[in-house]
Amino acid sequence: YKNRSKPNINPPEDNSKQSVDEPSESSEYTTEENNILAVSEPTRFRINN
Repeated sequence: YKNRSKPNINPPEDNSKQSVDEPSESSEYTTEENNILAVSEPTRFRINN
């Protein structure tokens, strides 16, 4: 039952995202996360060096 509940919850999430239909927000969030990661990586590397 628990296993069945998990997959059932997964599809609704996907549907909700599609229903929102806001790829711009998703793209922005990804870009922001990427920027933070990109900055974090060089900074860490510099500190390590």
